Parts: sequence; C-alpha cells; structure tokens
Amino acid sequence: MKFIAHRGYSSLYPENSIEAFEAVIRHPENNKTLIGFECDIQMTADYRIAIMHNTSIADTSGKKVDIGAISLDHLRTLYRKSVHNPECILPDIHDVLKTVDHRTGICFEIKAGAWEREIFIPLLVEALESYRPAGDVTVSSFSGEILHAAIAATRRLELRYAFIFDRWESWKALSTSVKQALDFIHPHFKFVIQEPHKISACNIPVQCWTVNDPAVVRSIIDMSQKESNIHALMTDDLRLCEQFKDS
Repeated sequence: MKFIAHRGYSSLYPENSIEAFEAVIRHPENNKTLIGFECDIQMTADYRIAIMHNTSIADTSGKKVDIGAISLDHLRTLYRKSVHNPECILPDIHDVLKTVDHRTGICFEIKAGAWEREIFIPLLVEALESYRPAGDVTVSSFSGEILHAAIAATRRLELRYAFIFDRWESWKALSTSVKQALDFIHPHFKFVIQEPHKISACNIPVQCWTVNDPAVVRSIIDMSQKESNIHALMTDDLRLCEQFKDS
C-alpha cells in the first residue's frame, strides 16, 4: 500500500507549511511507500495562489474574512497569529514547487473559494508550466466545474487528475467528460470500507482520505487484495508508511 501525506506531515508540523512538505521529502520512505503529499490551493485578492485549506480566516477583530478578499501578505500576517508562530510563513504555489523540485509527488486540491475562476486558472497553468510536471503532479477538487476548467486548460501538460468526494451524489453528478479524464478518485475512506463494490465499479484507481488509524489501514490493505484498484491512502501520520511498508 502507498501513502500520501495529508497537507504534508501535518501531525508534526503546521499543515500546508514548507516545514511539513520538507518533512515528506526527508522521510526515509519518500518515493517508496510514501509517494508524495497533498495540499490545498486558492487565490488571494492580489492574484496569488496561496497554500491554505480554510476558505476564510479570522481578522484582527475576530471576524471571518474570505481568503479571496485579502492579499497574500495580509493573509500571512493573520495566519501567523492563528497558528501562534511568528516564524511560520504561509507559502504560495511557487514556494512549494521550488521546495519540492520533483523530489516527491504533489497533489494540489483546488478549493472552491470566493475568487474568480477565470483569473485563477491561467495563474495555475503558468505555475505548472514553469515546473514542467512529469506525471508527478495531480490536480484535484471537490468541484466538478473547477476540475473541468482545470483539465481543459492543462491537458497539454503531463499532469494527473483526481475527483474528491464524500457523497455518492457528487460522483453521480460528475460529467462524463471529467470522469473520462480522471487518473484517480479520492473518496472518503468510509466508502472503501462500507461500499467497496461501488468504489470498484468506478473503475478508476483509488487514493482515499484521510486514514490515521492503523486498524483501518490494515482493513483497507486486506480489502485491496480483492479490490485491486485501491492505490493509496492519505494520512496525517507518516509513521504508518514504515509500519506498513511491507504490506
């Protein structure tokens, strides 16, 4: 079984931080049992692609503001306060690509935030073109519309694509054209456990999220002996990579 670090090594370092990503690169199982990390991307008001999971953040008054309504510098200031770490810098997509430099795989999850898709997609394409992916970058989203736009704009690049879902209705509503372009599906692990035949019927390699319980990992590994399309598990705890490296 392969593993993907959820928001980097997020059980030891601030999630979606350069420190969390560097820990994946340094991990002894990197490019073996550990095949990369997942992180979240969205656009700020000054047209920068920030690495951030939540689509809003508390300002100095405690009021929630959309990530798409503030600049990257302002977001970084608020982020440092939110994690109580003045040294922790929120990265943008270029920081991540420069740090990784093809030393591990990356899965970028595009968040459905309060920003203009028509501006975001060209910025994403520009960043990825400069990186020259070689099958080591996956673009994913919970949004079928966002994923459709990203696929249409990046098909000339050597990327992988994945659809994330935690409801079967989302999968059923996904367009046929997007389904045909997918390299992976990212269902919640409960579907793999509870409804493996439905997952198998999707006929697309599975990378499910987010599994931190060794007992659940063992159950899915045992299941993968019958359901061969189970490809990888996302986890916050990279100790699992070593615990199950021979499974």
